Amino acid sequence: MERLIRSDRQFINFITYIIISLLLMLTDYLSAFDLISDVQSDYLVYKSATEGYSDLEVYCCCSNSEIQFIVDENNFKAEIEASIVLRDPDGKTISEQFKRYEFSVDNFKQTLETRAIHILKFGFSILPGNYQVYISLRDVITGQVKNSTMDIRIPDFSNVPLALSSLKLSNRQNKQWPNVRHIFSFRQSRVLLFYEGYYDTNIKESNIETVYEILDSDGNPLNSFRESVRPLSVRQGYALNFSVAALPPDTYTLKVTQKCKGQTATSSTTFSVLQSPIDLSFKSYEQALDEISLLASAEEMEKLEEIPVHLQQQALNDFWKKRDPDPTTDINELMLEYYRRIEIANRTFSSVAGIGYKSDPGMIYIVFGTPDLIVNFPPNGRDGARQVWRYKKLNLRFTFDAQNSRQAFCLRDRNYVYAKYLNK
Repeated sequence: MERLIRSDRQFINFITYIIISLLLMLTDYLSAFDLISDVQSDYLVYKSATEGYSDLEVYCCCSNSEIQFIVDENNFKAEIEASIVLRDPDGKTISEQFKRYEFSVDNFKQTLETRAIHILKFGFSILPGNYQVYISLRDVITGQVKNSTMDIRIPDFSNVPLALSSLKLSNRQNKQWPNVRHIFSFRQSRVLLFYEGYYDTNIKESNIETVYEILDSDGNPLNSFRESVRPLSVRQGYALNFSVAALPPDTYTLKVTQKCKGQTATSSTTFSVLQSPIDLSFKSYEQALDEISLLASAEEMEKLEEIPVHLQQQALNDFWKKRDPDPTTDINELMLEYYRRIEIANRTFSSVAGIGYKSDPGMIYIVFGTPDLIVNFPPNGRDGARQVWRYKKLNLRFTFDAQNSRQAFCLRDRNYVYAKYLNK
């Protein structure tokens, strides 16, 4: 009996070990590539018609490529369930809403479209204060759920002589909706700004000095614009537009300040700018060549390195034009995907040893994408930690060995893999 009990305990310990190991492997895999991404969300606050309250608008979004479509007669359909829960600092639920959305497209190609953004809106009338918003999107077809939380502050617009609403940033192509992700690219460089000002009767009858500022990521002012306005009512809407075409890729703050008769009100928001990844106005030609070295052949690299300065931009354009999978569209899908992977590699694999896209895991990820499976092996005395990446459809497997305590991984059989797959 004692032997059986000991055996059962050993079996339970073994099963527990296996379960914990699998969970750790799954957690490492998911976190390594940010596969469980938060819901992209934003919120805007305006003065409510109900005294003492504010109007809260919560937005979240998803693209066609993030949801599952199924064939339905002559088109493709998808369905999303969205829920919003609003809680106070004590965790008490103040309000909640649930909505179901259906989407339909005509062909399979549209189901993969990353630019087809669906924006979901929820409205609340709420007292001023601090709250936490819980957002959940469920793909009805797959059952996959994405969650996100936002800490928000609802200002008190009542009995204030001068106040400003949230700043709403939109694209020219879709001006009625906010740009939830606050990302403006070289293809959408014109930013539309909408906001409201709230005034008592004394302020309303005066000229108001308004200052618009764009600040860099360190808070330093880059551009500013001033104007004097005279509101037509105690609640005045404003709209203007500006271009980000000349701004280098970075995150910026847009700040609006109004002053009148000793009163000051400020509202601000952040936004990011993505320029063309091959625009030599924002990077050196040497860096651009280094980034494409995983795609270019040795012969192409040799020719590109000899291009005179005045032809370098055209040479890069031609390099990617030859690789455009669909020349009928205004974007090069392969180029954007390639540089998206570079960005993820930099964010995921950068270390004291160097930038992420030059690391062994970074280069494998850029060329082959997210692996189907990552298995982590802890150090076992003689050998250090290692990872094995599997690409099942390609029938490929890559092994990475940890080189130090910071878990900087390098390819096993490095020279062979570089020569066969990475043009190195």
